[in-house]
Amino acid sequence: MTLTAHTAVGIFIGKYASNPFLAFLFGFLSHFLFDAIPHIDAGIFIEKYLYYAASVDIFLSAIFIFCFFRFTRPTHPLKIYWAILGSAMPDIFTFFYSELHFKFLKCFYDFHMIVHCPVKINNPVFWGAMQIIFLVCLIFILFKKKTSQKLVKL
Repeated sequence: MTLTAHTAVGIFIGKYASNPFLAFLFGFLSHFLFDAIPHIDAGIFIEKYLYYAASVDIFLSAIFIFCFFRFTRPTHPLKIYWAILGSAMPDIFTFFYSELHFKFLKCFYDFHMIVHCPVKINNPVFWGAMQIIFLVCLIFILFKKKTSQKLVKL
């Protein structure tokens, strides 16, 4: 999935985690869970533009994080920061291995590639649309204002 999608999942996890450690752990594990779902990644169609697509994805994630904190004012932002970091960490490690050649991350990289979208995508447009729909729904959930519930005494 794109970093923006993993960021949204990380924010969701961070909102509901009981502490920063669990937020990071569940964010990290969620990355593999969501990468196993068929999807498209930035630059899948045009490999030579991968860095541009990744740069746009990072920029959109940063804007999303800024807007989330600006407009929702979460009470425990540290949990959310750690969950976002956890949800992005597997791709950061993959980048360190594939682009910067950190050889000690080879086992991690191999595991990530096994888990990453294990089925062949026959219809990338469909799965791309599904990813966008998922992301939009999650954004609506995250930005939904809390409604006050009144208790009715009987």
